[in-house]
Amino acid sequence: SVIAGGSSEADASVIKVACVGDSITWGNGSSSGKSYPAQLRELLGSAFEVKNFGVSGRTLLKKGDYPYWNESSYTESKEYLPDVVIIMLGTNDSKSQNWAYKSEYKSDYIDLINQYKSLASNPKVYVATSPMALDNTMNIRKDVIANEIVPLQKEIAEETGCKLIDINAYTQG
Repeated sequence: SVIAGGSSEADASVIKVACVGDSITWGNGSSSGKSYPAQLRELLGSAFEVKNFGVSGRTLLKKGDYPYWNESSYTESKEYLPDVVIIMLGTNDSKSQNWAYKSEYKSDYIDLINQYKSLASNPKVYVATSPMALDNTMNIRKDVIANEIVPLQKEIAEETGCKLIDINAYTQG
């Protein structure tokens, strides 16, 4: 039988995963089909539907130069009504023009988590730490990520009861 929205009952059992983030999520610099959401889709198999809502250059900070909050991908990620949300935002926040608002990073992040947790689909939210930056390319500051942003991301995950995916630890070395 068909459920509202035109999907079959078999489709209703598929677990929907929304990958939220910046160019790292979108897959800039990776080979075609090798963004982390594309690889996750392959690893998880047909019981999961993984969608990529990454947008290059975006910040978690609402006062950042290019806030994720202002993107249609943000709206679409919520309309998708995911069962799982993976948030990986913070790398572009390390740029000095954005990190000037570092005192708002934690509250903005918690607000974003709560926006997803309040969806009718009641998704599980994962906080993925920013990966290790290799150098200070494109004004992304390696020291700010390592010493300020990643510790905040870990703190936020713990305080909000979100699972942590420590991408930073996995990308060391």
